Amino acid sequence: MKFLVIDDEQLAVDRIKRLLEELHYTNITTTVSAKEGIEICKYKSFDVIFLDINMPEKSGLEVAKEILHINPKSHIVFTTAFDEYAVDSYKVGATDYLMKPVSKENIQLSLNRVMRYVSSSKEEPYHNITISAKYHDKVALLKANEIYYFAAQLNDTIAKTVDGEYFTHKKISDFDALTQSNQFIKVHRSYIVNIDKISYLESIEQGKYRIYLKNIDEVIYTSRSGAQNLREIFHEMM
Repeated sequence: MKFLVIDDEQLAVDRIKRLLEELHYTNITTTVSAKEGIEICKYKSFDVIFLDINMPEKSGLEVAKEILHINPKSHIVFTTAFDEYAVDSYKVGATDYLMKPVSKENIQLSLNRVMRYVSSSKEEPYHNITISAKYHDKVALLKANEIYYFAAQLNDTIAKTVDGEYFTHKKISDFDALTQSNQFIKVHRSYIVNIDKISYLESIEQGKYRIYLKNIDEVIYTSRSGAQNLREIFHEMM
């Protein structure tokens, strides 16, 4: 995903950039100028734009209207220290609205919301996606809905099915796009799990989960941010 952060306060820009990097995102452009932010959007598109509402040159509401006119597919996430603009922010087409100081957990929740918007507009359902992977000396074409999870192994990735482990020479981050389907979820920096293959969750220390899978005798442990992703997804499904 490609991000743009627009805020007239450098400390606020640096904070959001740092939190995105902690969530393992790297394609991040920043500016402390509303006008420059608009100009950047004229020659470069972004998936998510974190936009401060209170800025001296132009208000974030005005900036959002101009950016969405340039690129309607961008998702605007407003950031502000004041809650009085919440209704207006959604009127201009914002995807989310975050109160400062922004936390990593709230950024992840906003990105989950963005991914649900993206997945709802996809023409191709996730189960039509095919993954190429090796099994011993053969190359197999796996349907995404056959895969229980992806697991990082050094610079490679394992795709686990009920039949065994298939190997790809891609990094785990190369499969992050599957999480936009709302069918796969990143539960740890080393694991992406198929929600349909989860049997049940068991709470453990520090708000994390132990994941039990259907039909295979394996357990996966989440990170704290991965556990938050699960809570968000299952809350939406209830």
